[in-house]
Amino acid sequence: MNVKEMDSRFLRPVIEQEILFASEATSYLGVTPQRLNQLVHTGKVKPVRTSPSGNLYMRTDLEERRKRMDGNQMMFITALFHKNEPEVVYEAINYFTIQTIFNGSDKKTVPMYERLYDKWPMTEELTPHIREISEDLGVEQEALEKAYSTVVGGFQQLGEEDLIVKKGGVHYPPQLNTLSDAPLFLFMRGNPDLLEEHLVTVVGSRKPSKEGEETAYQLSKEIGKQGYVIISGLSKGIDSIVQQATVDEDIPTIAILGTPITHFHPREHQSLQGKLENKVGDFPISSFSQSATLAFPDALCTHERNGSSKCHY
Repeated sequence: MNVKEMDSRFLRPVIEQEILFASEATSYLGVTPQRLNQLVHTGKVKPVRTSPSGNLYMRTDLEERRKRMDGNQMMFITALFHKNEPEVVYEAINYFTIQTIFNGSDKKTVPMYERLYDKWPMTEELTPHIREISEDLGVEQEALEKAYSTVVGGFQQLGEEDLIVKKGGVHYPPQLNTLSDAPLFLFMRGNPDLLEEHLVTVVGSRKPSKEGEETAYQLSKEIGKQGYVIISGLSKGIDSIVQQATVDEDIPTIAILGTPITHFHPREHQSLQGKLENKVGDFPISSFSQSATLAFPDALCTHERNGSSKCHY
């Protein structure tokens, strides 16, 4: 074997391992192609080769960039320790990372997560064990790293006063806690002590009549006058009418969201949700991670075909 052949045999695996195409680079960094282009344009990431057909990147160069990005992300995460136990924050991030791998399916996530929990320290930062955990999951390490980065990025949207509550925890709604399929984590904003008050749930049709709207509004006012805390959603129709009444009459309310607490749906309810969050004593609750991709169901309420609703608190 001549020197040229030896060099070729040596270099090929190195190149295959170290040189990444643009699509691989975005996955490795957990960013969009547009964000990668911005990083290149500002000189924060430098391709080893550029061409009209696409850029090539060195893994080691990207690794340094990712470490800086991860460091910035974790600064935001540690701010959540002001109101939450670090173990709960890390476990929630890790759980939703695994859920992301399974495309949001709790049915697939829960048994796998329980197995991983028995084997790995899932109440700590995931990154030191990410290679071994990816092997247990049967997925590429880069796929798990990307999912983790996406979830951490979502958690950055939370405020330091927001609560992450695990099933069985102090602020987890006791009746919901008895259900086998209850969410493992809830995200809460506001006053959790409202859960200890006398509660009345008011929900209804998304397409009510004018008479139905007026009835719901007046009923909510009367319930508030009796000193009850009102529970409702933030869907179109009766839910939003009820919540508007709580704002107008300064009635304490618990709003069950079908989105992460940092998101708004429907969009036209953004102002109403903002008023609820700013009103002292109100308490939005969501079961969705901040990085979740949603079909917008009600988080903890099931709407039946006959128009009734069943909620668990």
